[in-house]
Amino acid sequence: MLCLQKITKLSLRAGSIAVAGFAIIVLVAACSSKLHIQTGALNNHIPSIATAPINVYQRIAHQAARCWFAPGTLMHKTHIFHAIAAPPSDGGSVQISIHKRLPNIKKPWGARTYLIQLDGVNITAITFRNISLDIPTQNFVKKDVLAWAHNEQQCSPQIAPEPKPSTINPPPIN
Repeated sequence: MLCLQKITKLSLRAGSIAVAGFAIIVLVAACSSKLHIQTGALNNHIPSIATAPINVYQRIAHQAARCWFAPGTLMHKTHIFHAIAAPPSDGGSVQISIHKRLPNIKKPWGARTYLIQLDGVNITAITFRNISLDIPTQNFVKKDVLAWAHNEQQCSPQIAPEPKPSTINPPPIN
């Protein structure tokens, strides 16, 4: 009889641990949408948008043409926007590349400086890879892409890179 009481107490403890564990899982799942939005700064966080990659690409391409590559913008004369989109039957992923602009009119695209990868079917995961953009430009590119993916329209203020020191010797001071 004593053994039966111990088993019953153990079962109740195990049951309450299971219920507590289940409650924690439910709470985490219920809060996950809020956590997803608020934890974007975490290093391992991959942002995602509830739409197909091609729709996210259309938003980004339209706004990039307006904000980054229109006359008078920071990257208009220095960089080129290029994208490759797979058909939905092949997964529908999109790779957006920002290339250095070369002076060659026939082949103006130079080395890649930044990559944006859009993967998924009905939910698009967005990953970023900086290759050689300076930090201020990298920051506004990522900020803009995330805003545009969420169908926002604004352009970040563009920060010009710091000028390189002059290699020309200044005239002597008399």
